[in-house]
Amino acid sequence: MTSLNTYKGMPVPSWFNPRSAEAFHHMDMEPSDVIFSSGVKFGTTWMSKILHLLLHDNHNKGLSTYPDALPLDQDDNHKGFTKGRSEEENKTTFQTLLKQEHPRIFTTHLRGKDQLPKQLLGNCDEEGKGKLIVVLRNLKD
Repeated sequence: MTSLNTYKGMPVPSWFNPRSAEAFHHMDMEPSDVIFSSGVKFGTTWMSKILHLLLHDNHNKGLSTYPDALPLDQDDNHKGFTKGRSEEENKTTFQTLLKQEHPRIFTTHLRGKDQLPKQLLGNCDEEGKGKLIVVLRNLKD
């Protein structure tokens, strides 16, 4: 029997990096940041490409925008998701992702207040920062 990897009660793939996911949860948000959250097999790749075309007029230039699949920095030995990715994409780290042009786009399958960036949703005393796009899909179609 194989063991299932989980993060905060959610099943995650083998390439998931909990250190980067925690850094994503605690990162400093900018008002122009866009967080795109969707379920697995919900058209995430297509929607990410559309966002890059709309906001940057380009096809994300090989930058992986999944913060939870990346090494935290150059010293992190986490391999992440490398299948079908270029050498340039495989050099991307979470720190690289934070330096992308504005508005920054972050794509994730993470969801909820305990997984998405804390500053995104805000709290009782302050308004959240950034924008959240959520894609839902009926898997029967």
